[in-house]
Order: sequence, then C-alpha cells, then structure tokens
Amino acid sequence: MRPLRHELASALHELRTTMPGGHLVDHWGGPPATPKDRVKEAAHLDTWTEVLEQALARSRFERIRMPEGRCPPDGEFLLAWAMHRTGAPLAQFPDLTSRSGDDIVLGTGYDEIVVFRGPLEIEGHAQLNGTVVVLGDLTLHGGLVDGSSAESALVVVGNERVRALDAHTDHLVTGDLDAELLLVRSEEADLQIGGRCTTRVTLSQYWEVGDAGEQMMVREFGGDLARVLHGWLHPVPAPGPLTVDDVFRGAATGRWQVARRPVERA
Repeated sequence: MRPLRHELASALHELRTTMPGGHLVDHWGGPPATPKDRVKEAAHLDTWTEVLEQALARSRFERIRMPEGRCPPDGEFLLAWAMHRTGAPLAQFPDLTSRSGDDIVLGTGYDEIVVFRGPLEIEGHAQLNGTVVVLGDLTLHGGLVDGSSAESALVVVGNERVRALDAHTDHLVTGDLDAELLLVRSEEADLQIGGRCTTRVTLSQYWEVGDAGEQMMVREFGGDLARVLHGWLHPVPAPGPLTVDDVFRGAATGRWQVARRPVERA
C-alpha cells in the first residue's frame, strides 16, 4: 500500500462523517455496499493517492491531469481535501486563468484539474475550462457559466455567491448557494448543494429546486419573458422580446436588479 493511501482514506472518512456538506463526495452513490464495490473504491483511492503524491512533491501548484473518468466517490473533491489536509501547494488566483473576450476563464483544460486556495472573490464574469475546485468561499460579482458536463465541473468547499448562474454540469457546493438568478437549461446539470440554495428568480426546464427559497420559478422559456418577469427586474426592461440570454446577461452585469419580491410599475 502506498504511504499516502491512509491519508486519502482518512480524508474520505472525514468528508463522509464530520465535515458539513462533505457527504457530497458521494453524490454519484453512497459508500460501497458490496465486496465488489469495495474493491472498486480501493482501486479508485490508489489512483488518486498517486496524484496526491505528485502534488506533494512539487514546490508550487501545477495543473493536474485527470487520471480517470469520474466515478464515485468524487475524486476531484477528495483529492482537493486531502491536499488541504497535507499542506500541498494550491493555485493562487489569478494563476491558471485566461481570458475569453471580457470573461475570466477558470481552469486549464477539459481533462485537467485546478485547485484554488480560497476564499476567492472575482469582479466580472467567469466561465470554466475543465474541473475547478475552490477551497473556501467563492464570490462572483457577475455571471458564471459553469461549462458542459463533458468538459467541466466545479466544486466549492464553502459558500458560493453569484449574481447569475448558468448551470450545465456537475456543480457541488458544500455550503450555501446564493444566486439572484439561476438558469438551468441543460438536463445534464447536476447541482448538489450541502446547505441552502437561495435564488430570487429561477429559470429551469429540468431542475427541481425544492426547498430552495426561490421566489419565482419559470418553466417555459418560449413564452413572453417580459410579461412573466414583470416586476421582478428593475429598472423595467424596454418593451419588446426578452430572451433567456438577455435576462442572464442583464442580471449578471447589474443592468437589471432582480427584486426580492415583485415591484409594481408606478
């Protein structure tokens, strides 16, 4: 057995039993229930132990190549927590970021992992390129597009606060998620929230927010959004068609404030 295998197993036990929201490490399924499952998990831990060894051998953080396809438990989440426990170097924002137009791009590639030291606060809009883990709170004064399920994922070990979130992929938050506007237009979006999810307006054809505290849920995108969202956007949008992208970008930039309750026209 590799020397650090015990450390990874201890990190997994801590996530499963004591850390608030840590149970999300098993969001693809619970702890192994059969001997066959236990063998698979042991092999999974061996793979990520090798990655942890490589991370600890470096003097500074370097992008991590994804060692295998995603399977339970969530390896990226587990690895990041083990790195935190062992004092491995972490990425410091804005390292390992780039630009796409006016947007900040977090991450380095669809088959790579970047683990940022938090808390992380970003001014502007962001998108993902690959798998990103933030060890601490994430606050984004703008919009976040979390990518596609085949190419990206986001794990926030803490709370997440964003003006507008366009959710498409695996998106784990161990604490609370607070978004003025939540947009879910992909059936592959997998939002897993350990704490409370609070939104003012949710546009979703696929995701049931449940006890999320949202004050407005819109299921149909093809209708008259200007009419449906009447009173929820301030100042009132100009007359004319209003698309989902218009609403998202307007909320993300602060062009429109999403009201906590409908505001009637004077």
